[in-house]
Amino acid sequence: MKRIIASLLIAVLLAALLFSLTFSVSASGPATESVSLDIFNKEYWSGGDGVADISVKKASGNPLLTVSAKADAALVSFSCGFDPMDLSKYTELAVNLAVRGEGENYDITVTLFAGDTSSSFTETVTSEDAVLYVPLEESVSLSLSGISVSARSDSLPISYINLISVKADNTYTYSYIKTFSSTDVYSEGSLKRSPDSVTVTPKGGEADLYFDFIDTATDTQSLLVWFTLADAYTGSVCCETLDKDGNLYTSPQQIISRKGTYTFSLTGGFRELALRFSSLSESTSGVTVTAAGIYTVGSIERSFGTVTSCRYDGKRISVSGSLSSDATSGYYGSRILLYAIPASEAGSCDLEEYEPVASSGFSTKFRINCELDRSYTEYFYKTVLDTKDGLLPIGSICAPSGGMTSPSTTNAVSALYGADAADVFETNVSSVIMDISAGKLLESDDIYSAQIYNYQKKTYYFDKDYLSDLDDRMRFYTAAGVNVYLRFYSDRDGYAFDYSADNSESLSLMCAVSGFISERYPQVNGYIVGVAANDHITSLTAEYAEARARLVAVFSESIRSKNPAAQIILPYSESAPADPFLSCSLISHYLSKYKAGATVCMYEAAKNAQDSYAVASQLASVCAQMGAQSGGGAVLWNVPSTLSAKEITDSYRNLCINSAAQGLSFAALSVTRTDKDSSLYDQLKVMLDMENLISASISQIAPMESEPAFSGSFALWDFTSSYDTASWVSGGSFSPPITAKGDGGNRVMMAKSSGLAEGAGILICRTEASLNMSDVCARVSFSVASETAKAADVTVIFGSGESRAEFSATVECNKPTSVICDMKEFPGGANVDYAALIIRGDAECTASLSKIEICSPRLDSSELEARYAPDIPEEHNPLLYAIIIFVAAGTVMVFSVLWKNQSSRKKDNTP
Repeated sequence: MKRIIASLLIAVLLAALLFSLTFSVSASGPATESVSLDIFNKEYWSGGDGVADISVKKASGNPLLTVSAKADAALVSFSCGFDPMDLSKYTELAVNLAVRGEGENYDITVTLFAGDTSSSFTETVTSEDAVLYVPLEESVSLSLSGISVSARSDSLPISYINLISVKADNTYTYSYIKTFSSTDVYSEGSLKRSPDSVTVTPKGGEADLYFDFIDTATDTQSLLVWFTLADAYTGSVCCETLDKDGNLYTSPQQIISRKGTYTFSLTGGFRELALRFSSLSESTSGVTVTAAGIYTVGSIERSFGTVTSCRYDGKRISVSGSLSSDATSGYYGSRILLYAIPASEAGSCDLEEYEPVASSGFSTKFRINCELDRSYTEYFYKTVLDTKDGLLPIGSICAPSGGMTSPSTTNAVSALYGADAADVFETNVSSVIMDISAGKLLESDDIYSAQIYNYQKKTYYFDKDYLSDLDDRMRFYTAAGVNVYLRFYSDRDGYAFDYSADNSESLSLMCAVSGFISERYPQVNGYIVGVAANDHITSLTAEYAEARARLVAVFSESIRSKNPAAQIILPYSESAPADPFLSCSLISHYLSKYKAGATVCMYEAAKNAQDSYAVASQLASVCAQMGAQSGGGAVLWNVPSTLSAKEITDSYRNLCINSAAQGLSFAALSVTRTDKDSSLYDQLKVMLDMENLISASISQIAPMESEPAFSGSFALWDFTSSYDTASWVSGGSFSPPITAKGDGGNRVMMAKSSGLAEGAGILICRTEASLNMSDVCARVSFSVASETAKAADVTVIFGSGESRAEFSATVECNKPTSVICDMKEFPGGANVDYAALIIRGDAECTASLSKIEICSPRLDSSELEARYAPDIPEEHNPLLYAIIIFVAAGTVMVFSVLWKNQSSRKKDNTP
């Protein structure tokens, strides 16, 4: 209500200005949005340099101020004056104009006047329409009385300038609250100035820059200062501030590439700011700053304490913290209140509109608990003191955390994105990224055959076919010991993450889907938040960053409420319109403000450089810098289609090595843009096996052996008389495995392929416990049936997360085959976690696995059974076995009757 009244008052004031000012203002919305200046009266404007005529025209039905230039004029300027107006509620003027002429680029300067005071802003634009975001400095915004515009070309003539609109606004589109100008920068050393940059020459590997336009900041501001550097190599850059008491604060960062943006978060006031470079390379002739600015990311709210923890223990929310000395001395005896605020309203909530969910007595160290009748993940929590002076904040608003655990770290950082299961397994990477689409998961047509899921008294229907495909892939990767990361999209096509932080229904849908998936697949290592955080936007605002942080905080807790160890990964793209460094820093600021827990940052790039070492170093280093903002790092390289398999492999090798050295979670290679040439996967496998720090395991390849004399054998898996697939799963081109009758009458485990041209067929099973096979052989009995192929290439693998033994052979099709794998020479034989059978070829085939036996030349069968047989309880209950036999007999009888009925119906062709 207060906002509505304020908006109405502003609208009335603006309407009054329409009649009282010669230079009028028309309201286009509430003051928090924008107001348009009425510029379409040529009598307001006077011409300066190079102006031939000023007129008002119409284009597409809208008025347009046109300033025509004199012949051969390379400088055109025009201005107007008007009665002073107060625009202090706004932060900038959005000046929309277009310059036409023979040049390609034009320097536009907009100067604002308030009596004798002025402020100028200069930006280079192209011949296309452009919007300049001109900061409304406090010195002119209180009493704006004039504006001038000038356009300058590099000696090429200007034809005319169209002024389309001028609006007072509160949004930031790469605008600066304080503008960058080379005249506002000075140095104690040699300094070279240009219109859009400054270059400082280092002395002894060090250099300093001082920025006048970044001047005194108040104690109530939270700021993000950023600089874009060029021609800087190795060394460090430090943002140094001096507060009003003369205290010096520094925040150094490593310089990671010749060109990059560096951001520094500052809280509170300072009276001087400097950019200091140190340990620069001897070959660095100069460091160039091409852009600089400050974002105000919010005011610092005076707090009467701190919140150290906001956790969910499975039953209740518990918030802990401590009160400040000001609270103790001034408000002793006041009660502490806890508010639960819907996450969709946490950005701008008024506590007077809510009732507290819990309260407690005054305590310098407090803990306050509450229980909710809805999902705790969709709420943020705020603690206040209830005093005679009103509700006083204790710390910031907090996102809940439900017992997060830190994911285990590993040097095995290799990962593939966009590859099928066969390629992932054969390449021997440690991780895989899979896409998951909420749009495909949600069933809207046949809800009667859907998977039902209830969340917050609402029923959701999920597509069983889609889930079945996910189940199969998850079982395969789990059996293979491959880490899985899911990239979560909201739409069917995998192009969006369009949930809204400001809409409770959207948040509930996101929580329902993400909660269901994380509960169904607890083995998933991490979740990537769909598209890049800086994607689909041409501007980056503090409001957008805060909303995105709230959305990520809710998504994170929804996942971690079911899978506490899962990483939440927020991607940033080099190709998105908004600078990834600024967006990462802004969003990380609000994640920190909400105490939303560490979120891994993933830097996504599609570098086309031929220098593989430069590509690898830059990607990993950039990601490490960005990851430092938010608790971790990962990198995804979208491989350009122009690179050869060798160039890709060489670059990816260095990317993995750099990533492992810097502690990144993974370094993923996306093959979605390649032709998936098998040579790429072959070369990747060789490279990963050589670099044992970055692969899942080391492969030792050996040929199959002829069968020696064995003293005994024991069947680990025997399908000749079993209906059980014994947890075996398929991958690649194979259908799900089943048990069926083989050619000899015995049962076999069977998987069919419609043709293996697109990849190998894989059967794999993870053992219940690690097996010691260091001194034995494995005998694998199988057959490959095909109507067209005469032979098939076969690989048998026994391995673990550390290493794996691969045994290869070419076998004759349509013939029972038994191969021997000697594990005695295999270093990792003492710790085997899975077995796999790979069939390669380009024809339709059926693979039938009969047995996998442990054989030994010195141990007899009883000794092998004692080592490998599962433990059998010593005591047995005869009554229990009688019940089992009785139930089994009854089941067989019922099954027989049903089978006879089914057979008769088939013969009669009746329903």
